[in-house]
Amino acid sequence: MSHKPIDIAIISSFPPRKCGIASFTNDLTQNIEQLFDPSLKVKIFALNTASSNSFDYPKKVVGQIHNTNLKDYLKAAKIINQSPSIQSVLIQHEFGLFNGKNNSYLQKFIKLLEKPIIIVCHTILPKPKPFAKELFKLFQAKSKALITLTENSRQTLINEYGISKKQIFVIPHGIPSTQFVTNAEKQKIKLNLHLKNKLILTTFGLLNKGKGLEYAIKAVARIIRHKPNLRYLIIGPTHPEVKKREGEKYRNKLIKLVNILGIQKNIKFYNAYQKTSKLLNYLKATDIYLATPLNENQAVSGTLSYALGTGLPVISTAFAHAKEIISEQNGLLIKFKDVADLADALERLILNTPFRNQLAKNAFFSTRDMLWHNVALNYANIILKFIPAKNYNFRKLPKIRIGHLKRLTNKFGVFQFADLFFPNPSYGYTLDDNARALVAATKHFAMTKNKTGLKLANIYLNFIKKSQIKNGSFVNYFHADYSTNHNENEKCSLEDSNARTLYALYATLNENGLPKKIYHKIQSILKHAKPLQQNFRFLRAKAFYVKGLYNFYKIKKQKLTYDQINKNCRQLLLSYQKHKRSNWHWFEPILTYSNSMLSEAMLYGYLVTKNIKYFKIAKLTLEFLVKESFNKNRCVPIGQNGWYKRGGQKTKFDQQPEEVAALVQTLIKMYQITQEKKYFILAHKTFSWFLGNNTLSQFVYDPSTQGCFDGFGQKSLNFNQGAESTISYLLARLALEEPHS
Repeated sequence: MSHKPIDIAIISSFPPRKCGIASFTNDLTQNIEQLFDPSLKVKIFALNTASSNSFDYPKKVVGQIHNTNLKDYLKAAKIINQSPSIQSVLIQHEFGLFNGKNNSYLQKFIKLLEKPIIIVCHTILPKPKPFAKELFKLFQAKSKALITLTENSRQTLINEYGISKKQIFVIPHGIPSTQFVTNAEKQKIKLNLHLKNKLILTTFGLLNKGKGLEYAIKAVARIIRHKPNLRYLIIGPTHPEVKKREGEKYRNKLIKLVNILGIQKNIKFYNAYQKTSKLLNYLKATDIYLATPLNENQAVSGTLSYALGTGLPVISTAFAHAKEIISEQNGLLIKFKDVADLADALERLILNTPFRNQLAKNAFFSTRDMLWHNVALNYANIILKFIPAKNYNFRKLPKIRIGHLKRLTNKFGVFQFADLFFPNPSYGYTLDDNARALVAATKHFAMTKNKTGLKLANIYLNFIKKSQIKNGSFVNYFHADYSTNHNENEKCSLEDSNARTLYALYATLNENGLPKKIYHKIQSILKHAKPLQQNFRFLRAKAFYVKGLYNFYKIKKQKLTYDQINKNCRQLLLSYQKHKRSNWHWFEPILTYSNSMLSEAMLYGYLVTKNIKYFKIAKLTLEFLVKESFNKNRCVPIGQNGWYKRGGQKTKFDQQPEEVAALVQTLIKMYQITQEKKYFILAHKTFSWFLGNNTLSQFVYDPSTQGCFDGFGQKSLNFNQGAESTISYLLARLALEEPHS
């Protein structure tokens, strides 16, 4: 779908210039462009220092501003104002980035701009001087929004600068998307980095005397006797501006201190700017992260955010940002310039491995809202909020990947549950999940010809065959040792799983280009199942049954199939007529799970019988469900913690991927039948729930694992990535390709 191009101008330092804000802006722009299609682009106006020549910038840098040259600011303002595609300006502000007394050049630049301005405030000084207050008053007057990276900075702007709280948004510093590193994996990474059997402490970032590393080195010297295998990695070059002023004075001072203390074997300096991938490897090998800044008012630390986001227990001085994001659950705070306090904290973590491991887990999970794709999404939402001709259908779809599905699958089938993204065999397998997985794997193979999908499909089909019992029906639950879980199968209704399985078999039979042996195996299973003699009682089972029979009817048009479809749709129709009210257009007196499948079944009934009543009820009920599942442009599906009874309050949590995925698939089917674009747009808006357009404003799909979180409650994600969630995501993502296939 085409849109008018929208460009965002960003005023910032930018790589290859080496500074924290340059790296921040690079990560932010990459993630904004990964999240949105080409109609939303970033144009960089790069800030250079007086002492630096122009850098060899990438193409997205369309202008350069030497921070001491007022003409460059004026020229950039003119270009931005005259560009029809640039519809918003994002300014990264830190006092040292801009020249002119009291940032006067920046002030003149802002006053000239005619486009909506958003300012990211990286440094908020407490007890501000008059010039700082005046500058921020200008920011407030000329900008649509001010973004701070911490709540503490927001409160400082409100209480000490007099900025309206309505204008301030808090978005945390972003962190890369990484998988949680187990102790076993950590040892492998250490081996690759030639750090086998070492206890690793790490600090990274651009060196300057404000980092307080001399105190960390002295503390390490105190505890070497307990841990001679300890290694302290100090990673990063000297800050370029510091190096211009004083060379390697601070680094040399640290090296001299190491030599005096006689701990040369235990301290290793990496005097180079590390690529993110290499830096993350060092962090994944790390056991404890040390952050020892000396400035108690330091508002933001990207290095601290990265450490917590990688799942590291942190020992940090109690500077402003650290006090906000470090608690007893993820790290320890220490006094400034206090070697004894730091040494005690180190001993506490080194000698208590279970405590250290728990802090690491807590650090990882407490930072998931800080992943760069979540941060970029929040920036984009604020930017789009102030663009007059905004369009909410920009989202770029992730590539279809089945890595996590493969991870959850062994030779027997797909495991039901996961601990984080690791398969949890304890709860065994279900037919439900393997039937879903069969559909996803065969669709993936049909679309991509990737043989992994075909290999997985064979596993799931074999599982279905094993689940079939003597009377032709299927059992649902299996233990981890592959044996049938008789207790669960006898206790629970098996209608849904049986109907879903019949649908999966017919859908696979209807898929072109599969090996003949798959078709033969399906036909053998179906022959024994006697599918045309089924008499399901529950509505969702009827709906899945109709969907399956529709696929069979496409292969072989016969009266018995037609009659079964018509019979079950007529029963759905009667249920609708029984329960509908003037404000309740539904088949039941309650909205529960897989709701849209009931409307979708009526669509299949219409396609086969041409009964217009079926189509009208499908349309009416689907539009009722959409109304109840949306709040403005955001999908808020029926919560599974109580559902939604007629005349009662809709439960908003737990929100589950399965409900959202079902709605995506039904909307796509309605679009295919009607060719009304609104259903296509609604399907994409619904799918965007997986990509952060939800109540939490966080991704439910996990790009780092290719899995999907198990939904979310009122305050946080369920970090496990089980079969139902991951397969539901895949089915929704595959459905979005169907209109184009």
